[in-house]
Amino acid sequence: MLLQQNIFIKNKKLMLSVLITFIFASIIIGLIKEKKWTSSAVITAVVNNENLELRKQLLPLLEIESNLNSYNKLKEIYSNNYLYKIFVDLLESNENKNKFIKLKNNSGLTLADITVNRNNSNANITLTTNNNKVSKDLLIEYVDFTKDNTEKYIVNEFNLTMLQFKSELKLKLKIENKKAINKISIEIKRLEIAYKIAKASNLNKSVKQCSQINILPVFLGTTVLKYEIKYLNNINDYEIIIPEIMSIKQNIKAVSNIKIATMIPFVFYEYQKKPVSPLTSNKPTFKIMVLFGIVFGVLASLLTVFIKEQVLINRSNKTRK
Repeated sequence: MLLQQNIFIKNKKLMLSVLITFIFASIIIGLIKEKKWTSSAVITAVVNNENLELRKQLLPLLEIESNLNSYNKLKEIYSNNYLYKIFVDLLESNENKNKFIKLKNNSGLTLADITVNRNNSNANITLTTNNNKVSKDLLIEYVDFTKDNTEKYIVNEFNLTMLQFKSELKLKLKIENKKAINKISIEIKRLEIAYKIAKASNLNKSVKQCSQINILPVFLGTTVLKYEIKYLNNINDYEIIIPEIMSIKQNIKAVSNIKIATMIPFVFYEYQKKPVSPLTSNKPTFKIMVLFGIVFGVLASLLTVFIKEQVLINRSNKTRK
């Protein structure tokens, strides 16, 4: 114990110089180190969606009956939950952050300066700069910038999905028309065979008293059969054969008349905690930096003394040999 005390007393100047070096280094780093200021906000989804104008424009779409996937997606796109989900996804997106940083090229922002953390239905956003006066303003600008990008994304997705829905409706109409044409063709062939049999049997008029179960409607007579064949050949509106075709045509017309105005202000989020200007800079502060300098200075001085003494002991042992 006494030996250790003698070592420290003997090397007190060395220990003091190492300690002073670390303290001065921490002071210089603390003075040079740029202060960082963080503004934060908490955003949540709007519970009661007030997009009345948007709902009014989408009303014809909501009245359509369809089980197509594209139609279900159309109804979902402008729902409050979907709008808010896309909004938060973009807030977190590095691509969206980079676009904003590029727009604010003199702000000195980096990707690490903008953070977004989800907490259930809330999103905690922080933005850090070297100026406490601009942190709040930049955070508000970033949220507004993301909101605008969300609206552009939604309008574009809606238009693409609408085109897909129209295409699927037209394809379905084409398929149903083909079914109707096939039904008409089969029925015409059936009547033509019956007509030939009736003509060969000199059966011109309809026979009322006959079995109701007939493979061919021969007993209708050639006169009726002739008119039925002519009627079927002249059918152009196939909804007479398949009523669903009329519904598909109405849906196509309704979809064609739907146009969403891009200038409608969407309401899908609100501030639970509004951005405020930071009052204190981020840790570590200047005092903490100096404290670290003292602690590490003491440890470094002790380590230096031990290393020095060990080197001297090794040299002494070699000299004796």
